[in-house]
Amino acid sequence: FFFSAASTPYMTYHADRRLVAVAAGAVAVGVGIYLLQSSKPASSPTPAAAAAAPPPAEAAGGGDAAAEDLHAQAKRAKDLGNKRFQGRQYDKACEEYTRAIELAPDKRHKDVAVFFGNRAQARAMLEKHAEAEADCDAALAIDPKYVKVLNR
Repeated sequence: FFFSAASTPYMTYHADRRLVAVAAGAVAVGVGIYLLQSSKPASSPTPAAAAAAPPPAEAAGGGDAAAEDLHAQAKRAKDLGNKRFQGRQYDKACEEYTRAIELAPDKRHKDVAVFFGNRAQARAMLEKHAEAEADCDAALAIDPKYVKVLNR
């Protein structure tokens, strides 16, 4: 005699418990994000983000073509950092993400927040948690709604 998994009281009870656990987890994450966003004033960037944010014209050297070229180089450095990260070469990944941050002509661009977030994850893998937290703060100063960094 064959029973489906959902027809037994035991399986139904555990499936219901899992749904409740998932829902509670989603609510907890939402509350955490809300509290994180409401506890940090949006107008006061962290010292790391303030130091890394010169005006775009100053960093780009004044030319749009030069700025686009620098931005493309920065994205290539990030892509290389991603490959290093996937290969578990976290030190080298940090170096590439740092190069991407330095090359970026507009330090307020959302891509720079991604560079900081990626470097934060690589630093966390190296157990450099204070540096990772500083990178997360810098990323949030650029893009306060960057959810991946909020969770790191």
